[in-house]
Amino acid sequence: MIVTIGQNKNVVLFKKIIEPVEFSGVPNLRSKTLLQKKFFPDNQGSIEFFVDPSFKAEYGFRVTHLDNGDQIIEVKQIVNWKEIKDRLETEYPFKMIPKSLSKEEREEMNRINVDNLKKRRKKAEEVIAEYKIDSKNIVINESLASLLYDTYVHLIRDYDNRGMASVTQFDGSQITLRCVVDNEVWSFLIGNSFGDMKKLIEISNDIVKDAIENADNLNQEKYVEQLEKLLTNR
Repeated sequence: MIVTIGQNKNVVLFKKIIEPVEFSGVPNLRSKTLLQKKFFPDNQGSIEFFVDPSFKAEYGFRVTHLDNGDQIIEVKQIVNWKEIKDRLETEYPFKMIPKSLSKEEREEMNRINVDNLKKRRKKAEEVIAEYKIDSKNIVINESLASLLYDTYVHLIRDYDNRGMASVTQFDGSQITLRCVVDNEVWSFLIGNSFGDMKKLIEISNDIVKDAIENADNLNQEKYVEQLEKLLTNR
């Protein structure tokens, strides 16, 4: 396994992981979180895009090849995220601490809040099994599939944050891009993106939104044009 972490004195900007696709004939999923494994339980996708926002449901897509030669984009999102989030917040509430309380009362409320947040985070992993994931499978043309793959490979391989200013990110959203290259799987994790990587993430986000709203009429030509421009201008 090769791990590259880009950082400066203030913040980790990205992490790049290169590892085998398989270990002893078993798909290598070591770099995937529990939720990513629920979305994409193997390495069959030529590319993967996964977004873990702070304040809404996780979503993403991958491109896979069917036995009949078709290539499909699998767009996925959690449909019961808010329901589970609201339940956890009710079970483990976080309460504002009034300044009018005594020091002892404020300390006790703070202790309870800290304890509830710890319990909520622990429970959040346990309820992953309860998540319902909606999936839309859309056949895409060879041009879009190839351009998505080529752009993911090039930008993950060549990403460099030297010369980039550090920008503190407050919402904590995390984005993961993956691609399979020969017998390797490349994983790229980033919070606040820059330059061409930012453009690729914006295109990927637009594809998700478009697929959810217009599954029967995905504007593939638009994304082909955008990806061609992104690759050509590098």
